Order: sequence, then C-alpha cells, then structure tokens
Amino acid sequence: MFVWNQKGSILVVVLVVLFSLTIMGVALGSQVITDQKQTVRQQKNNEAYYLARSGAETVATLLLENQEDIDNYIGQNTQSELGNGRFEVQVVQQDSDTLIIESTGYSGNYSEKVTLSLLTDSAGGSQLPVFDLALFVDGEITFSGSAAVDGNVGTNITTTNGVVIEGGGSSNILGNFYSGVGSDPNDVLSIPGYKDYAIQGEIGTLNEERDYPPPKYPDFPTLPTKPDIKTNWDNASPLITEDGYYDTITIDQNYEVRIDVGDEDTIRRVRVRNFDGVQGRLLLEGEGKLELYVDESFYIKGYFNGGRDWGNPDQAIIYYNSTDDFTLAGETHVYASLFAMYDDYENAKVQVTNGANLYGSMFTNAADVSVNGGSDNNHVRVFYAPNADFELANAGTIYGAVVCNTFQGSGNVDVVYHPDVEDIWDSLPDIGFEDDGDSESSGFIRGNWSN
Repeated sequence: MFVWNQKGSILVVVLVVLFSLTIMGVALGSQVITDQKQTVRQQKNNEAYYLARSGAETVATLLLENQEDIDNYIGQNTQSELGNGRFEVQVVQQDSDTLIIESTGYSGNYSEKVTLSLLTDSAGGSQLPVFDLALFVDGEITFSGSAAVDGNVGTNITTTNGVVIEGGGSSNILGNFYSGVGSDPNDVLSIPGYKDYAIQGEIGTLNEERDYPPPKYPDFPTLPTKPDIKTNWDNASPLITEDGYYDTITIDQNYEVRIDVGDEDTIRRVRVRNFDGVQGRLLLEGEGKLELYVDESFYIKGYFNGGRDWGNPDQAIIYYNSTDDFTLAGETHVYASLFAMYDDYENAKVQVTNGANLYGSMFTNAADVSVNGGSDNNHVRVFYAPNADFELANAGTIYGAVVCNTFQGSGNVDVVYHPDVEDIWDSLPDIGFEDDGDSESSGFIRGNWSN
C-alpha cells in the first residue's frame, strides 16, 4: 500500500508540474505576441512619420522652386505612394506671410501627421541661422585660465592678434579654427606657447563672411484679465486652465502653480506683468506648449516646468520685454527657451549665474551677456546673442552653441558642441530675424517643423 501511495503522489506532482509549465508557456507566448505587436506598431508609426516628412519635403521643394506659381498650389491636395505606404499633403495659407504644408503619412493602418511652415522674407527676415560651429564670434575672442571649446570655432575678425589664447596650454580649442575671409589665421591668432596643443584641429579661414542678425520680438497678445495668483497654505497648488493676463503670479516657498497646456496641438498663452517664484515650482500638465509673456519682471528661484531631473524645454518659451536686466541666479532650474529683448539693447544685460541652470535656448539682443558661477546650459541648445560682449567665467558651462559679438572665456569654463543643435528649429516657434536692409525679397523660405 505504501508503494502504491508513493506512485500516486508522484503522479500528482508530475501533473502539477505539467500544469505549471503549461501556464508559463501560455503566459510567455502571450507576452511574445504582445511584444511583437508593440514592435510592429512602433515600426509602422515610424514608417508613417517618415512618409509624412518625405511628402512635406517633396511639396516644399516644389513650391520653393516654382514660387511664381505658388498660388496655384494653395488649397490643393497631393497624394502619392512611396515604398510600402503613401502620403497625403495639403497646402494651407495661414496668413499673407505664412504657408503651412500639412502632410500625413500612412503605413498599413497607422498614420502620423507633420506640418512644415514656409515664411516670406517680411515674416522671417532671412534664412534661419545655421549652428554648425560650437562658437561663432563676429569680433575678438580671448581665452584664459582653462577656457576650452569642444568643437569648431569661427570669427569674422581679420585683424592681427584678434584672437588670444592664453593659459600655458590649459586653454584650448578641441576642433578647427576659422578666421575672417581673406585673413592669415596665423596672424589673427595670438597663442603664447603651446600653440600645437591650443588648437587641436585645422586652422583656416571662413569661405564667406557670416551674418547673424538679431531676432525680432513678437507682439504680445491681448488676453482676458484674470485674478492675481498667490500661493499659500490654503492655495498651495492652483491650476491655470485658460489663456489669460495676470498682474502678478507669486509662487511662495515650497508651493506650486500648475498650468494645463492640453493636448499636443494646444498652445496655452499666459501674460503676466510680474512673475515671482520663490523656491517654488511652475508645472505643466499635458502634452501641449506654454507661451509665457512677461511685461516687467521675472524672478525664479526654484523650478520652472519641472523638477531637478526632469522637464521638457520644448514645451515652454518665455518672452521677456522689460527695461530691467534679466537674471537667472541661485538654485534655479528652467526647462524652457528664453526670449529677452530690449528697446535700449546697448545698455541691457542678461546673466545666468551662481548655479542657475538653463535647459533650453536663449535669444537676446542685449549687448552684455554673462554665464558664470557654476551655471550650466546643459541641454543641447543655442545661446544666441549676436549683439553681445559675451563672458563665460568661473566654471560656467554651455552645452550647445554660442553666437555673440565678442567672447571672453576664463576660469575653467567650457563650450561643448553637439550636432543636434542644428535641428533646434524643429522644436521652436517661428522666429523672425531683423533684415539688414541690404537684401532683396526672395519670396518664401523654409520655416519650422511641428508634429
């Protein structure tokens, strides 16, 4: 009896094991099928996206090459098969200065939509600036005290000793150097000692003089007036759900203001006379974008559009229009692009200092710009200040590209280039640039991409 009981027990164990293996096999098979579906979905979405981009590029090229017939294409639909999918494109006139190319790509049952704007010279001023250099300076450059550029450097200057690299080998350019058209770069450069180490790439001249015009400032929108916002114990996390104008928004210590930016096609516009954030946070909720217009003062010591380790700078842009200098200081983390413009730009100053961190692009016409004190612009972006005497000092670091009038780097500082900076126009709103008065209208030019 004991032996037969043992045999029965073994049978039960075998059945349990087989049943468990069957369940595991079914679960594993289900997971494999789910993963395969997810992979196919992602592949099809990617195919649809690139089909949409191809369609928009094809139509844009056609329009730009046949501008005399451009009116014939407005309102028309174009369809074409490409590879295993197809795209549909429509040209829409947004206003007298802007055409929108709407393109939808299809791959199987999946689709993706993109838009590409075309701007006239009156809207765009000139072709969008190209950021193929880590540092471009119209005039003089001075490096000292362990100042370095990881990337290529260019300047329009042609004068003898217009570029000075000091520091006994601790200051250097980890890339190529290009002086102004027609100059002798060896005369333009002044490098006391360690010349071979100071510039580790090629030394040459620009093919043509470069012009980086100041950006144009957009008109501030007229918005419905809203009650002032001030956080406190009873109002610790107020939510903005509509466009509006506020005289003051005040975020006191350890509180937050939230802004609902809606879905990915929404642009939330908020205008404020005085924005004051004291160790608080401004948070965005949703996939849309925020345009914040500031009339007089902007102060933030805390977090704008995120926390210490997160935030999407493509979701927010701050337009600052005041007679006061613009300063980011202290333990500040701003995940947005900044647009600081002045009527009296020759006396205007922009500072990023004392540990402030900017994760986005800066556009300004100010004549005095400084980044110092351990401050990082450590997202792949541009510091665009073509009028500015630019100072990078005291352990300041910029990851992206810098455009300025003159440049002085000192005190263990770095400009670190990343090629993705050339694609920033895909994530920024349409930005116009001042016309130098010498160029003739050439009709439409490419603007920005958006999804």
